[in-house]
Amino acid sequence: MNFASFTRKGRRLSSSFLVFILLIIVSSYSLFFYLQYVIEKDTKDRLFYQQIGHQLESTKKISEHISSDLDSVTVALHGLANSVYLQHQPVELSGDKIKKLAEETYSQLNTITVVERLYILDKNNTATTIIGSPPPQQQQRKADSTFSDLYNISIEKIVSETRTKLTPIFSNGFRELEDNKYKIAITYPILNRETREYIGTIAVLIPTVKFFEHYGNIHNINSQYLVTYDRNGTFLASPAAAAPEEEVVEEQENATGRKNFFANEIQQFIKYNKNLNDKVVLSGQPGKAIYDYGFGERLSTGYPILAQGKRVYSIFVVTPASQIYSQVNDVLFLERIEMFLLLTGTTVAVIFLIIFLHRWNTSLDQEVKRRTRELGEVNKRLRLANEQLTFHDKMQKEFIDIAAHELRTPLQPIISYNALASKGLIDKDESLRVIDKQARRLKKLTNDLLAVNRIESGNLPYRMEKIRINDLILDVVNSYCCSSCSSSSKTNTGNTITNNNLVNEEEELLIDTDLDHNIEEIDADKERITEVLSNIINNAVKFTKKGDRIKVESHLLLSSDKKNKIEIKISDTGAGIPEDILPKIFDKFITKNVLRKGKEHGSGLGLYISKAIVTAHNGEITAYNNDSGGATFTITLPISNNNNGDDDNNNNGHFLT
Repeated sequence: MNFASFTRKGRRLSSSFLVFILLIIVSSYSLFFYLQYVIEKDTKDRLFYQQIGHQLESTKKISEHISSDLDSVTVALHGLANSVYLQHQPVELSGDKIKKLAEETYSQLNTITVVERLYILDKNNTATTIIGSPPPQQQQRKADSTFSDLYNISIEKIVSETRTKLTPIFSNGFRELEDNKYKIAITYPILNRETREYIGTIAVLIPTVKFFEHYGNIHNINSQYLVTYDRNGTFLASPAAAAPEEEVVEEQENATGRKNFFANEIQQFIKYNKNLNDKVVLSGQPGKAIYDYGFGERLSTGYPILAQGKRVYSIFVVTPASQIYSQVNDVLFLERIEMFLLLTGTTVAVIFLIIFLHRWNTSLDQEVKRRTRELGEVNKRLRLANEQLTFHDKMQKEFIDIAAHELRTPLQPIISYNALASKGLIDKDESLRVIDKQARRLKKLTNDLLAVNRIESGNLPYRMEKIRINDLILDVVNSYCCSSCSSSSKTNTGNTITNNNLVNEEEELLIDTDLDHNIEEIDADKERITEVLSNIINNAVKFTKKGDRIKVESHLLLSSDKKNKIEIKISDTGAGIPEDILPKIFDKFITKNVLRKGKEHGSGLGLYISKAIVTAHNGEITAYNNDSGGATFTITLPISNNNNGDDDNNNNGHFLT
């Protein structure tokens, strides 16, 4: 073989090798783009189907929340309809007492949801009592105007249906003639409790936009939003009522809900989806659908809204698909870069005869390990977040269940003793004593539940003033002692000038006070601090055996930065706090089921409320078990509190001057 032939063969081999390398490069890039497409599609599909499940559950919870509020409205109307004033014979559905009762019910309803007006109608559909602010046109009409004079004919049909069926009625959406706004009406019949004779009707009007915007976004169509319909498929609330994008703002201003779900233009958007039409809107069953809503693909999940166990409305949660996909766009972008770098490295390795293969393999291994660790951390955080959400939901359900049970507990003896006394089976004085005791207990529980609600919503008010904390402590201690309790005072030469031994005759307990004379005045809410001291001392009394002592102390804590504080200690000699309860002693209902032999348990809200009040004062409250037995609660408060309600760390209420 000559040199020329060898050269030609070498060139052919080089060309073949080059072609081979090019084929490897082309194949690698092709595989890269294919794998990228498969991975991204799989990731998007998996996330999308996960979102469907999450969104269905979220839609169900929103539906249950709305249903609960509607049932609460019905319960309030039931209480008004069965009040003694509306049952009085002869029946007069007007007067100062009825108006006052209606105003109280109206205020109660507005703590549940937005109620525009409340009407009491007689048999002739004449509005005898109107609570709320009627439109100017109604204010100019006669006081005896019938309900049909005030509203369109559809409302009169609702009242007639209420009279016929003698049950609460939830209306479809309608536009009020006077103010041109969409509303729904809830009516409740007033029946004689003995004869079941129809007396009249109570009606409330609820503006649909203000009502449903409380549960989610109904204004911005470019993000996840809510859509609600009545039984006829008419829009009650939505960002644009399926109008074209350029008409969104105008549609909102012209009262959301004027269009029907079965209108042709809306059906075109959802592509006549039978799942939504037949299953969700008409039959009121849960459902889901994916369709192009005119501005891009949307995921829509629907659920019925129940009231009194029956479907009255339907709700949809609509999410742009782009919003779902955006959650992984950043991760996918990074993955593209990494895959491209990996492919480039592979290409270079092939071109340079796999010189850097080992290095890239090592780098890839480290990257995989790092990614694995990061994924483990992310999974751990997601798991913790899920556990917290599950715990929060569980606590919320337990709170509602326990609150309902606690409200029933004092009501049962009130009803029982009243029935026994009315039949002459028990002494009326004894009955009144029990009823009074349980009524006070019910009032205390109601106030505690209201305080918890205000604390969690940041609406518990505080009125700050200068108070003498030692005098306040003595007042609270004295309130736990009877008028004939024994008392002795003595003066020491140390830091204390008062040492009172007060005897609680009912509990046979001795309450010692040891107060620091250097404490003068502090800035605090007198009523709230009194409540805190009463809760702690009351707990000490409940958990301390007869014949034992309770000690209340106050001390001045000096600080180099002139931010002086006071410390209040309340110690008992009881059984102490169980170790499993101690870390969460200030949570809701934690102390509710702690057994106290021979004594009624409390609601389990006192310590939770006390901690919130002390925290709002920029103070601190702690609890620990004593080595010698019993427990000690320590309350620390600043001498001067300059908190004006704007502190980012304070979300327990607002301060009044």
